[in-house]
Order: sequence, then C-alpha cells, then structure tokens
Amino acid sequence: MFEKNQEAFKSCGDFHLNFDELPTTEGSPPQAESRLKSFLSQVESELPILLKDAYDIAEITWMCDRLRASNRFGADNKLYLQYSSRSDFLKSMETFDWTEIARSGKAFFLFDDEQKQKYYPTTTEHAEPAPLQIDEIVEIINSIPWHNSGTDFFNMILDSHPSLLTIGWHGLPSFTILWKIFCKDKTVKEAVEHLRKPKGTAEIELRKRNLFHMLKYKYEERLPIFLDNLSQYLDSEKTYSLHDWFKAFYLSANAACGRKFLQRITPAVFYDLHGTFQAKLMQSFNITSKEVADMDNEIWLGFKYKRYAGVVRSPTGRLGCQVNSLINGGKSPIGWRNSPLATLKVYARENSYGHYMRESDPAFSVSCHVRFEDLKLYPRETTEKLCEFLRIPWSETCLQITTNGEDSGIVDGTAGFDVKPVYNTHPEYLSTLDQYRIELLNAKNFQVWGYKLKYYDGTKFSAEDLKKLFDIPFKVETLKLDPKKWPGWPNQEEIKSFHEWILQRALDVMENGEKDYSVDKNGKSLRLIEVLVPDLKPGQKLYE
Repeated sequence: MFEKNQEAFKSCGDFHLNFDELPTTEGSPPQAESRLKSFLSQVESELPILLKDAYDIAEITWMCDRLRASNRFGADNKLYLQYSSRSDFLKSMETFDWTEIARSGKAFFLFDDEQKQKYYPTTTEHAEPAPLQIDEIVEIINSIPWHNSGTDFFNMILDSHPSLLTIGWHGLPSFTILWKIFCKDKTVKEAVEHLRKPKGTAEIELRKRNLFHMLKYKYEERLPIFLDNLSQYLDSEKTYSLHDWFKAFYLSANAACGRKFLQRITPAVFYDLHGTFQAKLMQSFNITSKEVADMDNEIWLGFKYKRYAGVVRSPTGRLGCQVNSLINGGKSPIGWRNSPLATLKVYARENSYGHYMRESDPAFSVSCHVRFEDLKLYPRETTEKLCEFLRIPWSETCLQITTNGEDSGIVDGTAGFDVKPVYNTHPEYLSTLDQYRIELLNAKNFQVWGYKLKYYDGTKFSAEDLKKLFDIPFKVETLKLDPKKWPGWPNQEEIKSFHEWILQRALDVMENGEKDYSVDKNGKSLRLIEVLVPDLKPGQKLYE
C-alpha cells in the first residue's frame, strides 16, 4: 500500500513531503476521526478550506468529490490538509489508500507551519463561477413519505436549502415513466419537442402529472424556460441515459424557478418520493412494476453517494390524524380501504409501525429518521442535527416552509410550524382507552423511537382479561357518519371481524412480544436524530 500511495503522490503537484522518508517506529497509526463539522463551518467562508490531521479517507474523498473544481468555482477551491506529524502521515500510507484523493486534483497537503505559511493563501480572488453541470452532481438524498407523518413539513423545510437541488412538494412523481415515453432513445432536441407537444390523453396526463407539479406555482411561465434550459445541460444532438436526464431535469427545473448554485460545494439532489402511486400510468403505457424498479435502480446507481432521510411520528398522533383525514376527506391512501376500522387495523397489525422505517433498498445503507415532534418543538436544534447528517451547512431556510422557494400556500398545522398537532391526539376519534390499546400493541415501537408510553404501563393480561379489554368498542365504531359518504355505517359484520382479529393480535403480543425494529434490513442500528432536550411545556423556551 505504501508504494501504491507513493506513486500516486509523485504525480500530485500539491504534495510537499520528501519521498526519501519512510515510515518509522516513531509514527503511530492515526485515528480516522471526523472533520465534517470543521469542513461545513468553512464552506461559506471566503478562504480555502483548511483541515488539520484529517485521516478519514472516505470523508476526505467525499469532500473532494463535493468541492467544485477551482476553475468552475472561480477561485482557489482546494482542500488544504495540514498534518502535524510527518511520521504519523507516513504510517497512514502503509494502511490507508490515499490514491483517489491524491489524483483528484482538489487536495493540497501541508506538513508543518512553515509549509502552511508558504502555500496556504491568506487572500483569495474570485471570478464569476461557471454554471453547475450534471457531471458535478454526485449525491442523492431520498425522502420517502409515510402518510400523516409530517413529511410535507419535512420536505418544505428543506425545499429552499442552498446546498440541495430540490423539486417542490409532490413534484416529479413518476419520472421513470415520463423518461421512457418522452426521452428514451431520443436526442435531446427530439425529446424536448415531444415534451412540448405530447400525443394523446395519456401522454398529456403523464406530462401534467410530472411537469405541472414540478414547476408549481407558475407552470405556464416556467415550462418554456425549463424546456429551453434542458439544452444548456445536455447536447441537443445526443441521446442520454436515464440517470443523466434525471439530473438535467433537476438542474433545469431549479433554474426555471430562479435558483442559482454557485457555492463552493455542489448540491445534493433531494428527491421527495411523494405521489409515486402510478398504477394507472403504468397500465396506460404497458409498463410493469419490475421495469419501474429497474429504472429506479439505474437512477440510484448513478450516484456515488446515497442517503435516506425519513420522518417518524408518535403512532397515536399519526393514527388520530389519519382517521381525521379519512373521515373529513372521505378517502384513504391506496390499499387502506375507506373504513376507519381498516385504518385502525393498519396501526394495530404486526409490523404496524416499525417496518416502514427500515431501509427498503440496500443501496441506501446510510439513513436516519427525525421525529416530527422535534421538528415542531425545536426546529433550530433539530434541523442543525439533520443538516449535519445530510452533510450540508445549516441554513436559515430550515426555519421556513416553501415550495420551489416560494410560500407553500399550505397553512394546516401539520405542514407549518404550528405546534398544536404535537399535542392533538384527536380525542373526538380516539378515546383514552383506544390510545391505551394502541400503546399495548406498539409498546416496543414507541420506545425504539424515543416516545414515552402515556397510558400503557406494561401490564401482562390473561387471555380472559384481554378479551374483555378488546371487546369494548373503539370510539370510531360509535360515530355517526354521513350516510352519503359512509353508507351502511357502522357495519356490524366488519366490526365483529375487526374485534376477532385485534384480539388475536393482542394475544400474540402478550405471548410472543413485538418484533424488534431497532435494526434495519442491512443489520445496522437505526439512527434517530436526537435533539437531547428535556421535556418542555408548550411554549417554553429550550434553554429556559
């Protein structure tokens, strides 16, 4: 390994260490400690970034990949790496692979204060940065929504972040189908012309489903700008891969919304997967689920770095919100059936709360989740921790909710900074006993995600007592609902079936316990962004 590194450094003009030196017994293997905070704190400064004694190879490689080349940034944009011990650095060359960093052309190595004084610039000159291009985008962050968990709120917080390429609220929900119909095997010129003039009702619907939502709220004004911009990122006479089209759509859409990315680090793509229920579109164009999955994988595999970020919410709070949306909206998400009891069943069944937060794709092996309640109650502290995980500088935009950089137009409590949804358990739909029973069935799920059990105290019930407990009607069974929306409610056969089912579920929990959700499908411990604050009263300041 030492010789391999030595060869790489010989071609690195920014390496100032005598190659006659060899590792000695004096040197000690250095610790690969994170310098991420230091890196992010300097990203918005005027001077080139300087890190001391950085040995985390994966992290330094990521930094080099995310730094814009100096000629594109319009100023010296190298990563200056200063090492206090020559012998320790030489030791690292025996075990750490520095070759990719050395050959990146973005790292400048310094080995003492004298070299720092000689080579590290104390002033810098700036020229006009070059527009961002698709080859500079190397990272994607997926936000996978779950109904009534606060994902709209989460995505709108990140919508205007200057280090993220975003497409606002539910935009671009079926990109792979759009690409196959309008862009695959076509030159950019041909694809743009097809996008301008879709053929037939199904194509018009497909374009609207994606481009209209992508460019809200000024679709008519932004569409021609977006289509013209595609030729700024792709050669009009060439064909491109699905992955390149995906990045070009993001760059062009953001440009059409007036966003410019001229910072020293390239933004990551933030992909909100809202609205990806596309069965009707797939049927219209004879596209199978496997084709969509394969195309999705082609997009993900094109990114060198992939992260997943999700939102969790207290099961009882989320259930109350879901029942409220169902009854007042008269509809339920696909597969949940239009019934309050069916919704209750979703939250009471095995794997009811933990399963969806486990990674569904091994490609996204780095993930974290943030509590909806923390985002509401401690937005500054929580978003600072979130940005650290996403490896982007914190921004004041995290304290605003926007869509494509503009006022979202959504004022309900779930989407905004109103804290009432944190405390509203919807007692009009869920009684205290109902919440007790949901907690009994989900006790481990509550605890894994840091939620305290408010009612259930861990009591072990006999089969006879469980039957008595779960035979008592749930509050939704007693509601008088609009007969036009809910004909035949309450349905006694459905109620009888529900109580038989939920009793069996409770008996199984008492006998066998719940499944452990503390590890993901990759065998790693699930990460939760911890704000580490005491329980506060509504309206109380964090540091009072």
